[in-house]
Amino acid sequence: MNINSLPKQYRSRLLRETNCIHKEPIPFKTLAKLLNACPKDSVQDIHFCTTPELEKDEACEEQLRKAEYIEILKKRIPKIFESFVKYSGEFEYSLFLDLMFDEYANNAPFKEMFPEGYPAKFNFLNIDERVFKFVEQNLSIGFMFLFGTDEDHLTLVVPEEFLEIVDGTKRSMAGFHDYCKVYANLYGVCNPETVISKWNMDHVDRTLTKKQGVAAINECSLFTRYFINYGVCLCTWSVETSVAIEHIIEERKIHRPYRPTDEEFNEWLDYTDDINENLAEFKTIRDHFKRYSDKPASADFDAHCLLDDLRIGLQHPAAIIERYRLQIGFTRIDMDKITPIISAIMELNNKARLWVTYGNAPDELSSSQESCFGMKQNIAVVRSTPKVGRNDPCPCGSGLKYKKCCGKMVN
Repeated sequence: MNINSLPKQYRSRLLRETNCIHKEPIPFKTLAKLLNACPKDSVQDIHFCTTPELEKDEACEEQLRKAEYIEILKKRIPKIFESFVKYSGEFEYSLFLDLMFDEYANNAPFKEMFPEGYPAKFNFLNIDERVFKFVEQNLSIGFMFLFGTDEDHLTLVVPEEFLEIVDGTKRSMAGFHDYCKVYANLYGVCNPETVISKWNMDHVDRTLTKKQGVAAINECSLFTRYFINYGVCLCTWSVETSVAIEHIIEERKIHRPYRPTDEEFNEWLDYTDDINENLAEFKTIRDHFKRYSDKPASADFDAHCLLDDLRIGLQHPAAIIERYRLQIGFTRIDMDKITPIISAIMELNNKARLWVTYGNAPDELSSSQESCFGMKQNIAVVRSTPKVGRNDPCPCGSGLKYKKCCGKMVN
């Protein structure tokens, strides 16, 4: 698989969103030379992505010189890549090898590892988007480097040091990362023991102690784009604030955690962005955003943000609908075109596996636990949240000031 096999719009996005762009590929592919060839801002960005919390301030304040960045990264990136090889699922691992060995396919290491050729390809309905996001993530971590000046002449380079890591790292825990991502996305906020218990149930020949499992989760959090590890819990990438975490934990206390069937769990191992992404209602919302919003190019992102807002439940669904109606430009659209999307949002809120209901879909809950749209009427009241000032960032995560967002509905 070559990066140029992606549709042009995806290659354009990579070119637009990546800093590491050069007119010609450099001749030597060692990690040190690749990093030295990058502009300072690019190296700083990669360093920020792979830096422990305690060192981030130094990176942000540019107290480290470029040479020091590079020395740190030369040691850190190979170790993170080793974790990727150990814990990644079969799809990501096979995809990386396809991309990595595009230039090494005739060399001995490839022939020794895969005597029958490339591994079988995986079949996804949105494979192009999945590949694009995988490549974009690995560019940001420093597993890959992109060179070129236009969409038709992009070259993807992988450090040659990775060959030895691939050949020398055991994959006895392959797929552990995917277990983490499923439970993080199902519950929003997940106890590590939930992941470890499920893994041990499915892998009786290679069970983990709690200490080993937590260590593995920590390693996975270094390369994943799906979840964040806070030590005592792992959270889906959308749950970024303590306000959201506290709210989810408080609201779901009355519910039992949803236990996925084996069929559901296996299906969710390979989702692209969210376990609810294949619901018909979500697809309807995304299609309407593409057709009618002021910024159709960001329709997919906006649709996922709306889904996140429903799953977090900091606002009543009616307030979420109104906010997106204003934000996306639906106020200028005829009501007969708006009604289907409002209905789809209401239905999505009933059918999606919400974080505030512990992964249960409101339609599945008993009538005694349900209320309007499957949400508690007083859901916007967050007892643990400090008062928000009119000029503070809105707690909903929109990026707007409170007075220009949810504060309008209060005042």
